[in-house]
Amino acid sequence: MTQLADQGRRWPARPGLTGRSIAAGCLLAALVGLAFAVLVVSVAGVRQTTAALRQARVSVSQADTVEGLVLDAEAGQRDFLITGQDQFLQQWELSRKDFPGQARELLRFSISPSQRLLAQQISQGGESYFRDYSVPLVDAARRGDSWPRSVAAMTEGKRRGHALRAQFRRYDAA
Repeated sequence: MTQLADQGRRWPARPGLTGRSIAAGCLLAALVGLAFAVLVVSVAGVRQTTAALRQARVSVSQADTVEGLVLDAEAGQRDFLITGQDQFLQQWELSRKDFPGQARELLRFSISPSQRLLAQQISQGGESYFRDYSVPLVDAARRGDSWPRSVAAMTEGKRRGHALRAQFRRYDAA
């Protein structure tokens, strides 16, 4: 009776060499495909990181340019106040003229919302520095007024300059 029961049952046949070769080939193709997918994702990540680094470099470089304009203006203004010679105002004039456009570029190149906010503050602070302090100071010195050479005027200039430089440091850190 067990012989009859065994005859009616068919055990699955073991796969032959061809079947095992196909299975191994499929497994190998799946592994190669997975490795390729991981590689593609990694390359995309590297490209994205490289683009972000490039943008960060441009942003920091532009911040350095804008800060340089402020420093040049301060130096030209200071040298003019010390010597009274108009030649020192050439760089001051260039810096004052270039500042608004370069500050707009800084805002355009800013990456994060915090950098954009700081770029706006830098722009407003620089505009205020020129409009409310530097231009009136130079105009008064040209007229021969004494207050541009006063301790109060110099202290105000240092305070404004330090505040702007601190904003640039925060921008770079952001």
